[in-house]
Amino acid sequence: MPHNSMVTNDITTKNIRKGVFWNSINSIAKYGLVFIGTIVLARILTPEDYGLIGIMTVFITVAEVLIDSGLGGAIIKKKQVSEIDYSTLTVYNGVTSIIIYVIFYFSAPFISKFYDKPILEELLRLYSIVILIFSITIVPRVRLIKQLQFKTLSIISLVAGICGLITAICLALMGFGVISLIWQYIINALVTSILLWTISKYKIKLKFSYQSFKEQFAFGMNTTLANSLKAISDNIYANVIGKISTITQTGYYSQSLRLTNVPTNFLFNLIDSTFFPIFSQQTDKNDFVVKFNKINIRTVQIIIILFGAAFPICKELIHILLGNQWIEATHTLEILLISSMFISLANIGRNILKCLGETFLILKIEGYLFIFSLILLSIVIFQSYYYVVYAFLFVSIIKAISMCYISYRKLNISIITFIKPTLKVMIWTCLAVLLACSVNYFNLTYYISLILKLFIFILTIGIWYLGFSKTK
Repeated sequence: MPHNSMVTNDITTKNIRKGVFWNSINSIAKYGLVFIGTIVLARILTPEDYGLIGIMTVFITVAEVLIDSGLGGAIIKKKQVSEIDYSTLTVYNGVTSIIIYVIFYFSAPFISKFYDKPILEELLRLYSIVILIFSITIVPRVRLIKQLQFKTLSIISLVAGICGLITAICLALMGFGVISLIWQYIINALVTSILLWTISKYKIKLKFSYQSFKEQFAFGMNTTLANSLKAISDNIYANVIGKISTITQTGYYSQSLRLTNVPTNFLFNLIDSTFFPIFSQQTDKNDFVVKFNKINIRTVQIIIILFGAAFPICKELIHILLGNQWIEATHTLEILLISSMFISLANIGRNILKCLGETFLILKIEGYLFIFSLILLSIVIFQSYYYVVYAFLFVSIIKAISMCYISYRKLNISIITFIKPTLKVMIWTCLAVLLACSVNYFNLTYYISLILKLFIFILTIGIWYLGFSKTK
């Protein structure tokens, strides 16, 4: 028995390391391309183009959540999966995507009229094609995740991302404006779909089992509602800004959010796509708790330092990477950078609850946060642009605190074991940020300022790591 337990632990550790490696490659490729695309396209397109995309993002994001409905996650967690489970998911995805596309197609004129942007009608109908393509990628992707084929998924993501980016750059240079961004998403989704279906060798079977659907939906229902509320809460701010402010400021917000989402989504994708499929199979809760606690503390420290390093150099990054037309987005980027740090912390707690099967608890938390967001937005909606941005920051902090606290309680781990190392690195990071920001008092060029700030930040964190990070 001890020998078998040792083998199981070795296999799990091996799977974790393999999953972390390939999902890191996948995330680096995917979000690295997003970052490169943002840099290149920001110099060709205008803030108004990104403002229009920002308004439509909430609709597409919520639609994708509804199409999946958490059923994919239910299959990943399920120990024994039959072909009828996959075919049921295929039928559901197809029917749901068609219904949602039809709704968007006919509601596009009303949405464009609400925002007083006639061009939104054509753009939303074109953008919604992504929904149809996305629906047919879910089953083959789930099959590969279930088989822990992280390497294959990484290669697919890289190839599709490159194809989408090249398309967008070519169209932008030809003067297609915001349409080039939409075609980037369409080509990316299309190439992903073709590769997933080719490699997974899954054959469509249009069979539907009510029993299978009921089992999947029991798990997925809470996740779907929670993800829908999360998607709306995270993206509705751009829609509010688009209504009360200029399309240019909406573009500043959307572009800043795209930049901060690169590290946030990288970390979330790495954690969710690696640890959920593996830890979901864990039967030994004590082993899960020990492994998780060590990984979590280290991950949180990395997140705080990563976002802390970026904060003092926001202005330099915008000038060097995006160009002077985006320089007014500096303060927005700083606020969203802090928000993204707390969102990353919240995502860790959320993933713990997901691994434990506490999907209803996730739904409750997201529900309360959604109501809180709406109340806060109803208060600041009559104020200026920055009130809305700061509201997003405040909600992000509340989300991080609630998710982390509740997840640790569910694991029966003292929250102090999380707070002590986290607080120490947060204090040292704040000190490093303050010292780095002192460079602003000198009239230096952007490049020299960037290098000097990073040097001061790294030096301060290095002193903490070498002399103070080890606890007795």
